[in-house]
Amino acid sequence: MNDPQTQIAITPLLLGSLFYFLGFLVTTYFAKAKGFLTLPFKNYKGVFCSFSQVFIVLILFIFFYAFFTPFVFSFILKNYATEIRLALIPIFSFFLTIIAIYVFAKTQNFPLDLIWKDKLFPGSKSYIQDIYVGLIAFVLSLFPLFTVMALFEALFIWMNIDLSTQQSAIQYFLSMKESLITFLPAIFTIVIAAPIIEEFIFRGLLQTYLRKKYGSILSIIYASILFSVFHFSISQGIQNIAIIVSLFTLSLYLGFAYEKTRSLISSITLHVTFNLINVIKIIFYTT
Repeated sequence: MNDPQTQIAITPLLLGSLFYFLGFLVTTYFAKAKGFLTLPFKNYKGVFCSFSQVFIVLILFIFFYAFFTPFVFSFILKNYATEIRLALIPIFSFFLTIIAIYVFAKTQNFPLDLIWKDKLFPGSKSYIQDIYVGLIAFVLSLFPLFTVMALFEALFIWMNIDLSTQQSAIQYFLSMKESLITFLPAIFTIVIAAPIIEEFIFRGLLQTYLRKKYGSILSIIYASILFSVFHFSISQGIQNIAIIVSLFTLSLYLGFAYEKTRSLISSITLHVTFNLINVIKIIFYTT
């Protein structure tokens, strides 16, 4: 583990992590100096979701997204190639899940509109400003993310751990690259559908509920823990540790963007941008 080749491999990563960490300190300093990192209305509790409402929405999500739609459309599309089914089923799941949650909200007095964007929030701004907050939060998240990723890559190389196993989402996307029929739906799923669903569940639903009990800061942390653990996959092996820590770091910024604006537009903007850049990177740099 301490041979010269290992030292040569990890030295640039360690220097890179130091550079990224310094970048994190600088960008955070300026963001704080400009007042961006403040939550001036963090004591505003806002929209209320009862435990029963949160539980039912989560059940609806699990049922329609993970069970009912995949089962039904696997049967409907049974004569199509496996890749086409894998590309199309997540899209059907996405839209049916949205419809189910929307119907529940309209019939059970669930505050879906306030979760999406709380216009009663004293700090509420325009949709354009919500997007702006999401983009700034994305830029700020890059340096700590790169720091964590570089450190874990150096650690895994030092421990002689195989890094060839890719994240589940990347494996899914790579399997869809060969055909335009599967490629475009996969892009929609990863860049649009997944961020909307995940931000609604972890920020709009769970963070909103947790805020009532624990306040803004702890709700961001707890929702981020749940978000990162949600992406655990047995196939990723020990790399789960790096992925979970990296996504926890990203999620802190996602939670902050939502908490600052009380608008899912902000956190979805950050999430979409993050996924889009990763998709571009996979297209051009992954064989």
